[in-house]
Amino acid sequence: MRKTHLLLALGCLALLPIVGRAQIGTQLSFIENDGQWGDNIDYRVSVLNGTVYLEGSTFTHTRFSGDDFQEHHDIKHEDQLAALDFEIRGHAWKTNFVGANQNPTTAGVQQRSEYYNFFLGNDPNKWAGGVDAYNSIYYSDLYNGIDMMVYSQNGAFKYDLVVAPNVSTDVIAWEYDGLDNFSIDNGNLMLETSVGDFLEMEPYAYQMINGQKIEVDCQYEIQNQQVHFVFPDGYDQAIELIIDPVLVGATLSGTSGTTNYGHCATYDDAGNMYSGAICFGLGYPASVGAFQTTFGGGATDISLSCLSPDATTLFYATYLGGNAADYPHSMFVNQAGELHVMGTSGSPDFPT
Repeated sequence: MRKTHLLLALGCLALLPIVGRAQIGTQLSFIENDGQWGDNIDYRVSVLNGTVYLEGSTFTHTRFSGDDFQEHHDIKHEDQLAALDFEIRGHAWKTNFVGANQNPTTAGVQQRSEYYNFFLGNDPNKWAGGVDAYNSIYYSDLYNGIDMMVYSQNGAFKYDLVVAPNVSTDVIAWEYDGLDNFSIDNGNLMLETSVGDFLEMEPYAYQMINGQKIEVDCQYEIQNQQVHFVFPDGYDQAIELIIDPVLVGATLSGTSGTTNYGHCATYDDAGNMYSGAICFGLGYPASVGAFQTTFGGGATDISLSCLSPDATTLFYATYLGGNAADYPHSMFVNQAGELHVMGTSGSPDFPT
């Protein structure tokens, strides 16, 4: 592989100004599509060993094997060349809300103070800088009279369905495309994939009546390969109803977010910390179902982060690279607050 040495100059206070503070924790970041991804994508969120794309009335899930990531990490420390050909198992599936409005109105809620930059490939029309992110996304009229809030809880992807008074829940249904199998197990939806099982936890539903939260018995039901909600004891249809499921990994290990291997770090005069890593980009799946990929062919990009001195606040994150392997090797910040990154690239389309 031909490698090109690269020198980047990025200004934390000039080219990439610090715009705010956000606590780093288990709350997931829903990043807006500002042209850096396909037009079908509205938002993207990194989850445990994978990614979820929010697109109209569909969620597209991509997950990779956490065990494979760990094995690749171990091999990489012993044999760089062998690591290039190591295959990572992945699985993609879609959750399609049946009969929903195809283009519901969405809005980001609780904008996060960090921002994201994407410089991937050498087509400037596909670059995006200063991209906003949010703690949650609100869908108005996913179905007529039924809204949805997508957010996270303890690092898990989840959503609430908000049913307006006198609107039937019978219209809510969804189907899966790409799973190995799915079934109801102890009230939970068991989603089976080639890289592990996932649970749509037993739904929790409630109504606010006279200032009190009243729980409503709510269960899953599968009819003709579509999933519905049923309410064995009924509920007061004259009052708003909240249905609150959550998706968790049942047999998975790993870390939340896209996997990164650290390569270099530095600091500036204010004590802010900068890290350079290779990022294993879990890109949009070409098809659903099981698949494999090797990271020698371009799934590694450079990721740069600027953090507060105590590492609790992310100021910005930048992703850059091409269609082959890109690596940062060293970095420093000059007195003007500009971050300089030295590295290598095997990408003929590295952004310049």
